[in-house]
Amino acid sequence: MLVKFVGAVLITISSVMIGASLKKRLSDHVAELKETADFLIFAKRMIGYDMPLLADLFFQYEKEKSCGIIAAAAENLRSGESYEESVKKAFELPSSECTLTERERQKICGFFMQLGSSDIQSQHLLIDSALNQIEYMTAEAENEKERNSGVYMSAAVYIGVTLAILIV
Repeated sequence: MLVKFVGAVLITISSVMIGASLKKRLSDHVAELKETADFLIFAKRMIGYDMPLLADLFFQYEKEKSCGIIAAAAENLRSGESYEESVKKAFELPSSECTLTERERQKICGFFMQLGSSDIQSQHLLIDSALNQIEYMTAEAENEKERNSGVYMSAAVYIGVTLAILIV
């Protein structure tokens, strides 16, 4: 009987942890989008001052964040790859490391690929456009987080408790 009880407790704890993991993934998605927007704001400010090399933008901004797209691009640039290749590889991170959807990855990668391709005013317009789209993506992600985070936790707990009851 004790083994069944311990098993039931472990199943319940495991299901709660799975629910918490799914809920954290939703939070990480929002954080990634906000981090990308912060980088673009930083890039806009730096481009307005002295039009630095794109690699320098990534090196100056590089931080440890949830997804690490910027850090991955900076690392690729350090290894001697071209800007285009570095950005492409950064957006090819597996979904276990990056929670952006495929559509978001494509759009944001497209913005990054266009950086540095024209004059300062055009760059500012591009960044403003990208920020507007990322703001919309962030709002969608926050809505999804609000809708689904409670559902994930509740479903995980109910499934865990149900399995625990079946075992006992």
